[in-house]
Formats: sequence, structure tokens, C-alpha cells
Amino acid sequence: MDKEKNIYRALIFYSEFVNLLNIFFSGYLITTTDEISLTYFRICNKMSEILSQPPFEGSQFFWRPVDNLRNIDSDYPEGEWDCGGKQSSNEFLSDIEQMYVENGERQYPLDPDEADFLRLIRENINKYKLLKSHHEKIFIQKKFSKKDPGWDNASFWTLIHKDIVVHAKKRFEDGYYADAVESACKELIHRVKKSHKDATGEELDGKDLMFKAFRIDKSNPDPVIRLDDLSTENGKNIQDGYMYLFAGTVSGIRNPKAHNNVKISSEIAIHHIFLISLLMHKLDEAEKFRE
Repeated sequence: MDKEKNIYRALIFYSEFVNLLNIFFSGYLITTTDEISLTYFRICNKMSEILSQPPFEGSQFFWRPVDNLRNIDSDYPEGEWDCGGKQSSNEFLSDIEQMYVENGERQYPLDPDEADFLRLIRENINKYKLLKSHHEKIFIQKKFSKKDPGWDNASFWTLIHKDIVVHAKKRFEDGYYADAVESACKELIHRVKKSHKDATGEELDGKDLMFKAFRIDKSNPDPVIRLDDLSTENGKNIQDGYMYLFAGTVSGIRNPKAHNNVKISSEIAIHHIFLISLLMHKLDEAEKFRE
């Protein structure tokens, strides 16, 4: 009789033990309260008492994977649970369940004090579960809510080329980020296209325009738009590198926006606008290299 009842008691209290640890290690946060820490010790004491009695006495069991809840590494909680503790606890619970089934699966009334204790344990675990769920929701809202960064216009638009500000700022502030980038690209292309047409009478567009306007090689030592001193090797490298930046901006940034219904974040739009603004400033610098 005592043996079967102790198996039943072990099953009840160790189930609550595993339940507490599963809740404690779940989610993104390690939340330790005074009450849940005390509850953990209370269940451990109860299990130690039960395991000192028949049919468990004299046997060695690995049933307590965590000494206490306050020493858990909050940066790596799974180190003490998923990497061994959870498995060993579930294995011991399975052993108790098997013993319970082999001994007839009979339920026994608990002593009044022990029944009150079990009720208190369950109440504390349920309260802790609600508290932890509340903390998890707040954490997730803060960590994963998608908000556009609060860019200060005074520190952003004052750095952008004035012609880009005219064509892109209003669209950006209205939340049309892809449109703002496309408008900035069009202004850049318009400026290059005008310079090239004024010099050659030829009207081109896209990356072909950029290669024609900036290319420097043996067959074309004097490009339409000079970006640096082309009498030096460094100047030639700068000219060549910016040619690919201009061409890449047209094919990689403008074309996808122009031909697809693309939605981008304000942060990505700002990166693109800064790049286009840089190229516009580079065209301003090119004025001093004209003959």
C-alpha cells in the first residue's frame, strides 16, 4: 500500500516539477521571482522526502537537473535545460509513469496537509506562467515590432544634394519610399542625359548612357563627363569606378522600382538616396574638370 501510494505521490509532484521547469525555460526570457524560486525548492524537498521511502529508497536517481533557479545563465538558459536537463527529467518522469502503470494505476487520497501543499504549488506555477507570458509579450513587442527609424530630417536632408531634396523629400515624407528613390534616380539620369546630349547630340538612357558618358579607354580617352584628373592613373581609376557606380545605380536601383510594384522601408530608401546624392555631388565636382 505505501509503495503504490508513494509511486502515485512521486508521479503527481514530479509532474509539477517538470511543468515548472518547462515554463521557466520556455520563450525568450528567463524570469525568476522569489515565489517561483521558493516553489522550486519546496517541490525538491517534497521529492527528496518521497524518494527516501519505498520503493525508491536506496536507489540513485538523476531527477534534479538544476540546483536552483537563480543561478541560470540568462544568456544561455538552454545550456542547462535543452542540452541534457530536459531529457533526463523526462526520462525519470517516464520511469515513474511506467511504475505507476505496472502497479495498477490506482489513485490515492493525499493527506490534508499534502493536498493543500499541492494546491499551493499549482497556484504558484499558474501565477508564474501568467506573469512570464506577460513579460514575453512586452519583450516581443519591443524586439520585433517593425518601426521605421525616427530619422531627424534636419540631420538627414541637409546632407542630401539640393536637386534630390526637391524631387524626393515630399514623396519620402508622405511614406512613398520607393517613389522617392525612383524620383531621385530620374533626376540623376536626367542630368547625365542632358550633359551627354549637349556634347554629342545623341540621346541615350539607362546603363548604356552611363557607359557612354563616363567610359575612358584607348578608343575614347576623352569621356563626355570627366570626374577627375585623367592625366593620372588614380584619376582614371576613379573615372572607371564611378562609371560602374552610375551604371549600377540605374540598373540595380531605378529599374526594379520603375518596372515592379516594389515596397521598401524608409531605412533602405535613405541608403539609396544617399548613394544617388553622392553621385549628384560627384557631377558637381566634374564641372572643374571641363576644358
